[in-house]
Amino acid sequence: HVTAGYKVKKVYKVKIGVMDIAFSDEGLPLGNIKELWHGTKCSNMLSIMKKGLIIPCSSSGHVTGRMFDDGLYFTDQST
Repeated sequence: HVTAGYKVKKVYKVKIGVMDIAFSDEGLPLGNIKELWHGTKCSNMLSIMKKGLIIPCSSSGHVTGRMFDDGLYFTDQST
């Protein structure tokens, strides 16, 4: 990979109040929680930090993020 030599300079944790509460109320009780990777372009970061990861309507003009149909995709490996 062309990015194999990159070094991590900073890691940020983003907390969106309403999503944090929803996760505590509905996600934690489900159990089986895993921390996973979600790859994205730098140009998407501001939107993700403001609104979280969202699935746009299928009818929207939004094209990316639909390689395997509507959804959010994660992995347990960074490369």
